[in-house]
Parts: sequence; C-alpha cells; structure tokens
Amino acid sequence: MAEFKDAIRSLLPGRLRLRHPMLREMTADDVASLRDLLMGIDGMVDVTINPNVGSVLLLWDTSVLSEETLLETLSFYAEMLGHYEGETKFFRDVEGDIVDIVNRIKALIDDTPVGRVKTDARQAYVSVAQGAGHAFGRS
Repeated sequence: MAEFKDAIRSLLPGRLRLRHPMLREMTADDVASLRDLLMGIDGMVDVTINPNVGSVLLLWDTSVLSEETLLETLSFYAEMLGHYEGETKFFRDVEGDIVDIVNRIKALIDDTPVGRVKTDARQAYVSVAQGAGHAFGRS
C-alpha cells in the first residue's frame, strides 16, 4: 500500500475517511474481514466500507481512542497489508508462470508422436498440473 497518509481524505476528531484503489478490489468476504478487524480496535464505534468507490469511514470514541493511536494502528495495518499485497502479487506472477509452463508442456505433448516419449511427457504434465493445483489450492 502506498504511504498510509496519502489515503487519508478527511480527518476530524472521531471521524476518518480513507480512500485507496485497492479497496475497490475487495470481495464481500474481504470487506467483512476488514470491518471485523477495524471494529476490533478498542474505541471504534462504526466502520463503513464502500468498495464501489474504494473508501472506508471510521467513527471512534475520542475518550477511549486517541487520534494518534488510531493512526499508528492503521499505519501498522497498512504496512502489513502492503507486505501481504506484495506477496500476493508475487504468487499471482508465479502462478501465471506455472500455468504458462504447464500449457507449454501440453503443447509439446500434443506435437509429440505416439510412443514412450509421449507417455513420459504426459505423466510429467499430469504431475506438474496436479502440483500446481495443490500449491494454489485448486486440487
């Protein structure tokens, strides 16, 4: 995630609005998980997430939670999310590479004449495809 402070659109005592393009990519489960995480902050009163526009509105009790503590907590979460986002992109890239390799192996099999080499290549293809499916939770 880019600098956390760049996501702040409005900050008043007890009220914070954040906007970030990554929020637009959230599924309903992501929204629920993020809301639960943020509502778990002591002093948080309400969390409204709008993935259509990529915004989060936070309302908190200033007598329980200081602005400074909230911003530090959110900054920490954003940093952790940034690491996760980077890892997710890495695994998406790796997954794309593996899919490409599997497709190339399949094309080679299709071009190989019948015989022992084709049988061995087909077994290799099945092993790689099953391993990739297992690694990415698609087995």
